[in-house]
Amino acid sequence: MSRSYRTVMVGFGAIAYGYGFKKGFLKQFPIPTHYAAVKDNNKFDFDTVVDVNQQVLNYAQESLNVAYGVTHVRAVPDPESVEIVVLTCPPSVNKTDILRAFPNLKGAVVEKPLGMDLTDSLELESFVEKNNIQAQVAYLRRSDDFLIGLQNDGLEGLIGSPIKADITYGNGLRNNGSHLIDLVRMLLGDVDEIMFSRTTNVASTILKDDQNITSFFRLNSGVDVSIQPVDFNYYRENSLDIWGTEGRLVLSQEGSYFQYWKVTKSRFGEDYKGEIDWARPDEIGQTNLGYSLSKMYSNLLDSIEGNNSLLSPLSSAMKTESVILEIINMAGQASRTAP
Repeated sequence: MSRSYRTVMVGFGAIAYGYGFKKGFLKQFPIPTHYAAVKDNNKFDFDTVVDVNQQVLNYAQESLNVAYGVTHVRAVPDPESVEIVVLTCPPSVNKTDILRAFPNLKGAVVEKPLGMDLTDSLELESFVEKNNIQAQVAYLRRSDDFLIGLQNDGLEGLIGSPIKADITYGNGLRNNGSHLIDLVRMLLGDVDEIMFSRTTNVASTILKDDQNITSFFRLNSGVDVSIQPVDFNYYRENSLDIWGTEGRLVLSQEGSYFQYWKVTKSRFGEDYKGEIDWARPDEIGQTNLGYSLSKMYSNLLDSIEGNNSLLSPLSSAMKTESVILEIINMAGQASRTAP
């Protein structure tokens, strides 16, 4: 028998609701926010918003018919009946403290960064594991069907064995760069070593205390990955470019679009193995990333009900978080020792 789960959303800013006002964003992401995702599935009984901004709460109650709007989790009515919490609050808010307010939680959707530092994140991981909470972290590419199809042997079937990869991101390493690092882990495997990390003069970020950092790291497979920022004042781009022995794959515009080329004969003669014919991609297409948030929520319910495992579990996100913090720490050390 189908049932619903009482759901509370903590933080009601851009990713929770605000992006739904952006027409251009809506064209690329039909399910652009956590609010849109919970409203897309009637098994979420979403009735409460927690936010420090009273105007936001008034809007949620008066315009969206949300039953309760409160400024602190301790003010949520009947907290024992809350089964799912959506954490879209800033990293400065301790997420573990929020979860403690609801003794009967079954699941959580967590926006990253997971915390201010590794201590916060480890506390969250320990609490979730101890209390058997299904915690899904909002790394959306992990719930896109096209990208899921590239896992295991899918990528090698397309471009052969990976040789190297390049990440382009903007508006902060923890904000956007994290998504691409997680995508690298999803498709190419875990990080073995951070070899280089430096802060840049690209200043634009959204999250407080976030940075734009250039880094270079090596995966367990031996594949090397570069990550460099662009200034969002000039380009909005978050992309991953993977070169393989038999072709090249570019995932651009958040991963919403893809192009791939098979290696062709080199124009320079038979002494050279091949090249990419830039003017003639073998395929250009669009992923379903714009619907990934909705799929991520459905997958959470499947996991709670024992029908499937999480697509983006907290345990995996912790590995991405650890890589990001190591990149930040190395860049900070380099800055302090620079002449």
